[in-house]
Amino acid sequence: MNVEDYLQEYTPETRPPISRDAERIVKTIAKRIRDSLPDLQDDPDIDGAIIQNMIEGAFWSGVKSKIFLLNHDECLVQFGGQDAWKFLCRRFGKPVDVECIIEQVKAARVAAQDQGDEQKDISQRDQDKIAKAVHASVIDPILDYLKYENQRDQVEWSVDMFAKRAKLELKEDVVRIVLTHQPLDVTGPRDQAVIDDYRAHFPQIDQVLGYIIAARFALDRKKAYLWLLAQSDWGKGFLMGALKDHGLVVEMSVREIEGVFEGKPAGRSPADFKRAMILAVDEFKAVKSELKQLQSEIYLAPKYQLTARVEIFTKLFLSAESVGSLVTENGVEDQFANRMSMITGTGTLNQRTRYQADQGYYYRVVRTYIARSLNSLIAEYIALGRTDAEKRADDVLNAFIAEHGLDQHFQRLSDSYPDIATQAVDWLRRMKPDLITYSGGIEYLQHANKALEDYLTEHFTFSEVGTLRRRKPEIMQHMAADGRGNAAHRVNGVVVKAVMLK
Repeated sequence: MNVEDYLQEYTPETRPPISRDAERIVKTIAKRIRDSLPDLQDDPDIDGAIIQNMIEGAFWSGVKSKIFLLNHDECLVQFGGQDAWKFLCRRFGKPVDVECIIEQVKAARVAAQDQGDEQKDISQRDQDKIAKAVHASVIDPILDYLKYENQRDQVEWSVDMFAKRAKLELKEDVVRIVLTHQPLDVTGPRDQAVIDDYRAHFPQIDQVLGYIIAARFALDRKKAYLWLLAQSDWGKGFLMGALKDHGLVVEMSVREIEGVFEGKPAGRSPADFKRAMILAVDEFKAVKSELKQLQSEIYLAPKYQLTARVEIFTKLFLSAESVGSLVTENGVEDQFANRMSMITGTGTLNQRTRYQADQGYYYRVVRTYIARSLNSLIAEYIALGRTDAEKRADDVLNAFIAEHGLDQHFQRLSDSYPDIATQAVDWLRRMKPDLITYSGGIEYLQHANKALEDYLTEHFTFSEVGTLRRRKPEIMQHMAADGRGNAAHRVNGVVVKAVMLK
């Protein structure tokens, strides 16, 4: 809260007391001013509310040797040297009125003169000395506090959809920056005929917009993965452009995401994610294990900036073709089936008559419609309050994945494990009999991990092998008569690790 908000929101009778830290700073400043100005008889007037806002609204980075604070536009700005104090005052106000103190000193000197003496004004040189002494007395205690108590080099970014004002929350070893939601710009043409035409091309547009906002309000975004599989020229770039124009999208490649999880310097900064609701992966061609970690937040280490944690919501993957490492002939991996939905698109946008008539106008109409729809949905969620909004968001995500989840389009990979196991055992009996040992009338497959790897390599594509390789323990359980998979058995008097074949 800046000083203007503080003074406007509270009356003198209801204004909350300042903190003990602010009180101590006020007393320190008062003493320093009196010590430097012996003529001053009364304590100077120091605004504790402004000091309170300064020490709660700014922090010091030891790595950068600068003061950080949120400006009135909710941008994190940084200043060093003399600029730090100047912009602290610009943001929060001046805690001491120098002119008032000069007048106090002048009055004290006049009172000390003989009654018969002519009253003399303080010279400009004296006024400059007083101002310098006051500034030194005020600046050092506040900056010292920020450097000692508010030193942080890691930042957490968040947009609170229910907050009325931005704020900094100083936590142990990290500062949390909480911003307010800003409604999307709805200036632009409105044309229902164009919207109806776009809905005919993309029937799920309203469902997808509802999904995006539900993911924004949901407490757990584990199920907020959406795959848009649409043919070339369907209009994926058109849709992404309309969303990006509203600052809702951050685009990253799979390689960039891998680098983030490996702690490499990120090509993206927290400012890119500040109010984004969608992390988009265009030209989605392969599934990496890191994608499963994209749930609610990621850590960034941008060059020459503070390390930061940012929130992520909808994870949107766009492709014109199927992804072999995700969807194999035997189905889709269960972990993705549990969390990812899929929307398919056919037809080409640039062949639609209304689009051909005026592409720019068509685009602006759809962009405006998206903003109006999202603003309306956000207002509905905010009106529910935080708890009910989270519950509604969870219900929407669950309903969406029940209708559009990957297992509504493809078989689950786990359903194919029994068939893969049976075929693997038959192949191994024919092609690798030397790996099978008989003991007590039972077949035992030794070196089972390598043997199954050979079978998978022989019968599946490279991308399919990559997916099935991670599921070898489950497949071997279906190969085993005792369901234990590759486990310890006594074979011909010796304990070995093997699969007891069915």
